[in-house]
Amino acid sequence: MGGRVLRLRVPLPRLIGPGEVIAGEGALAALQTLPAVRVAIVASERAYADPVVQRWRALPAAFQLERFAPSWHGEPSLPALAGTVHAITQYRPDWIVAIGGGSIIDGARLCWALYEHPTFPAERLARPFALPPLRALARFVAVPTTAGTGAECSSAAIITDPETGHKVPVVTHDFLPDVAILDPRLTMSLPVGLTVATALDALAHALEGRVSKLTNPLVDDIADSSATTILGALAELLDNGETPELRSRLQIAAYYAGQVQNLRLVGLAHAVAHRLGPWQGAHAAAVGYLLPLSLSLAARSAAARAAYDGIARRSGFADAMAMIDAIRTLPGRAGLATRLRDVARAGTTFSAADAGRLAEQALADPIARFLPYELSAEELTRHLQEAW
Repeated sequence: MGGRVLRLRVPLPRLIGPGEVIAGEGALAALQTLPAVRVAIVASERAYADPVVQRWRALPAAFQLERFAPSWHGEPSLPALAGTVHAITQYRPDWIVAIGGGSIIDGARLCWALYEHPTFPAERLARPFALPPLRALARFVAVPTTAGTGAECSSAAIITDPETGHKVPVVTHDFLPDVAILDPRLTMSLPVGLTVATALDALAHALEGRVSKLTNPLVDDIADSSATTILGALAELLDNGETPELRSRLQIAAYYAGQVQNLRLVGLAHAVAHRLGPWQGAHAAAVGYLLPLSLSLAARSAAARAAYDGIARRSGFADAMAMIDAIRTLPGRAGLATRLRDVARAGTTFSAADAGRLAEQALADPIARFLPYELSAEELTRHLQEAW
């Protein structure tokens, strides 16, 4: 099951993920077989009211079940988690089921960690792999309602620093769920624009991760396949509209792209998006807009260019640059951000000094160490000014 992984002392390539993945229409019903006594569902009111969830809830179950509304809004911060942590601690579940997008799944994982280790020092959360082992009290299920964040196969939960707005990862392989449920019916209510935004985030996971200096040959083919599938599905979605089969294809490809992100990390688009807190940029939309810049810079590396050329040809493009040009048009076709200012909070300004600070912070992000090319703060500052 999830979390039962070797604690390696040397950085060897590995392929790890949830303990079990169940996919397809009707997959949610598999939760009736949980070997549970008390199940806590963490889900927003909207997600919990989804007819698919309600039909599952109407099925007979051998366990007690209670829903807990998330006490945070948007991406979680430690103070905002306190209400749900307290409620879950009082209930004492042996399984926690998170139903929602990335912020719900990440927040539920952090609540799980604080339920099991209530006295763990908050200042140590940002230290990778510092959390003690989980599963002494409960196991975890991730049920994504979007196709893009990869939270259902991630070893990190993102927490927002309330003072700076910066995103900080809390990392432990114990966060890998015991069960991940990929039921495409839960994504059907998403508007096309949000579907495209989250799919572009997943595409960034595959394409940025594919060329990271954190090599892992076990996931190279997974990255290539998921990127090709997402590119094809996005073109089909924008040209012909959506179908349940298309939603399922996107959801499964996004899951595999999440594995790439988890094992090879990502690149510049994510490094910048992680530091947009003062402008409150929507993560997926910001990543989607920044992705062509990230890919163009990565293509400076001969190895990265060769990898992208291969993905481009399999996706019907002449070469990497033609693929990048096509990706550049996708946000506009879906009515998403075509400038960084489009994802910023209304009324915010962005000076040359702001661009410089954002560039320095992005390059200080831990994932920037694995970029396959050299990039100075001065050059990134120029790119960010142009992007705004």
